[in-house]
Amino acid sequence: MQADRLLVRSPTPYPAAGHNAFTNRCEIKADLKKGWLNKLLTASNVLARIQGMKNVTSKCITVLGLAYVTVACGYGSPASGGLTGVTVNADGQLTMVASWCGNAPDGVVVHRRAAGELLEHADIKAPSMTGGIMSMNLEEMPAGWSLQEGSLDFEDGQTYLIAAYSLETHTRFADAYFTTQSKQKIAQGEVMIPDHSTTPAKDAFLTEGEFVAQAEHQC
Repeated sequence: MQADRLLVRSPTPYPAAGHNAFTNRCEIKADLKKGWLNKLLTASNVLARIQGMKNVTSKCITVLGLAYVTVACGYGSPASGGLTGVTVNADGQLTMVASWCGNAPDGVVVHRRAAGELLEHADIKAPSMTGGIMSMNLEEMPAGWSLQEGSLDFEDGQTYLIAAYSLETHTRFADAYFTTQSKQKIAQGEVMIPDHSTTPAKDAFLTEGEFVAQAEHQC
């Protein structure tokens, strides 16, 4: 391994990029919830008029507003507790890999781009983990993992975003990107993550050790 490889090929530390990516997803989810929230606010206004209670509307707006922010923003704050990447297993199958410091993630979420928006494609519950790194086969669901929503059917030509998350600590790891063709450019022992030092981001290929070291920037 050349000493300068990490400097040349690894991405810049993630906090700012990860925060922006999460914020964009949060805004998209918020847009999807606006119709729902507006209906509830309208109902609260009607209730206020019927009952003649001046404070009903303001109270409903406060409560519903908090619920709206919580639901729209998904799994919690933009805080990042680690790094998500994509690799291939011994059989050459696409595999998600995540490294963290602190509590282990308890789930993995996959999004896809459609009509300029990010839509949730799958939500997977992880088994109890120890240590600081884990992996999950994206082509054959491993034992102990369970699909909560969506599917792991991936279409050719579609770009997917994947991230580990922790409901317990309200953290979401920095995303990785992949397509069904990504496994053709990932060598055994390499982990692919996006390098946000360029626009648009390009693929960076790290050893497992480099990947774990890069994840420490999220702590």
